[in-house]
Amino acid sequence: MLHNYLLHHSESIDSELIEAIIDKLFDITGLSSLTMIIILIILTISIPLSTILIYFINFKKNY
Repeated sequence: MLHNYLLHHSESIDSELIEAIIDKLFDITGLSSLTMIIILIILTISIPLSTILIYFINFKKNY
């Protein structure tokens, strides 16, 4: 059926491939995993906050 086609497939992710990608990412950046997590958290929080801040700055200018 069509709805079964849209569901996830039954095969799991290749753990060796994911480990190789993560190791390569660490080699390229030279950062530890904790540092990369902190950077991602900062980006995740700062993008919406900057959008809200820009909105309120423009809102105050117009009124």
